[in-house]
Amino acid sequence: MAEIDAAAKGMDEGGIFSKSAIIGMVVLAFVGAFFGYFTAQGQQSRQIEQTRVEDARALQEAIDPALTSFAGVADRITKLSATEVDFEAAEALGEAKFVVSGDVLASNRLLLGRDVISPLTAYMAQSAVLSEMIAEHRRLTALDKAEIEGLLSENDVLDESLVAVVFDYRHLFTQGGNEGYRPRPGRLMTLKNLDRDDEGMLEASMLNSSRTQKVEMQALVPLERNELIKSAGDNALQRYERRVKDLKERTEALKQRINPLSSALSELAG
Repeated sequence: MAEIDAAAKGMDEGGIFSKSAIIGMVVLAFVGAFFGYFTAQGQQSRQIEQTRVEDARALQEAIDPALTSFAGVADRITKLSATEVDFEAAEALGEAKFVVSGDVLASNRLLLGRDVISPLTAYMAQSAVLSEMIAEHRRLTALDKAEIEGLLSENDVLDESLVAVVFDYRHLFTQGGNEGYRPRPGRLMTLKNLDRDDEGMLEASMLNSSRTQKVEMQALVPLERNELIKSAGDNALQRYERRVKDLKERTEALKQRINPLSSALSELAG
């Protein structure tokens, strides 16, 4: 204001501009500076938004192959049977590339916002864990192959219609009340069906033998196929079953990260 007064005084003394003109010019200068500031801010905001859009598109392009690969992995793992060993699937799963590494965050992608960064980092971490689990499943399945095939060969008998233990129930009825009673050992046998012959008897085959024997229905204790496999204690088939169960659970958890990530990126990329 001192300058304005000085200019005004100069005018009174014969200067070029009047006091009102000088005040008007100062006001116009302030207005220009004000609009210039907000124009610059608007341009900066548009640049940031454009950068976000371009970054979202670049990130989509970078991770789409991994997400597509994971979709195939998830489908294959979902179809795995815990009780039917699939050596081919174990090998193929180990070849899939679905992990997103930290390289995708090399640029300043924090501008993408929490809605993108949060599911992205979660997918990165969980996909790495699943990849390690698949690699271990592949290694152990190959390592256990001989044992698995041996167990499956030994359990071919389980493909029969019925597997049962045949026991001497008459001995139980006549001797079971005695203090020193000991049950007689049962015999593992297979039966094609439960059709009785004219004498009311069933035809059963001795385990791992072509010999057959007539038995009474009352002497049978049917056994479930999966229980027979488990009866051998911890073995390669059981370990395979546990691994498949863990893979399925981990895959389902990772699938939950896909939609939030894809949706947020699509919204930004336009």
